[in-house]
Amino acid sequence: MPHAATSAPVGAVHLLPLPPIRNLTDDQVCGRTCVWCTTRLTAGTVTSLGPRRRPGTESGACWYPRGCTTCVRAEARRVATLHTRTCSTCRSHRDCSARRELLSLADGNQR
Repeated sequence: MPHAATSAPVGAVHLLPLPPIRNLTDDQVCGRTCVWCTTRLTAGTVTSLGPRRRPGTESGACWYPRGCTTCVRAEARRVATLHTRTCSTCRSHRDCSARRELLSLADGNQR
């Protein structure tokens, strides 16, 4: 069952590393397919990953990557795990907004 299109928390999506733009297809760069798995995106399966600066451009040109719900959630889980291992706030068992937002994104609780 497809998930509704989402607009993920801005902070959380910017914590997700993207594949190098030079390795992506035109459809991935234009947001027609997922940046991670190349699945064709639909209104029910797309998550905007927010504007990103194009590498190598001095003009500050942006691109607008998008991901499928499955990959965004998996990547958010992966990054949350890595973050928890390296964040001094998380390691001291205190509340960490980055971890909280990543886990919310991983659980599909986007705003």
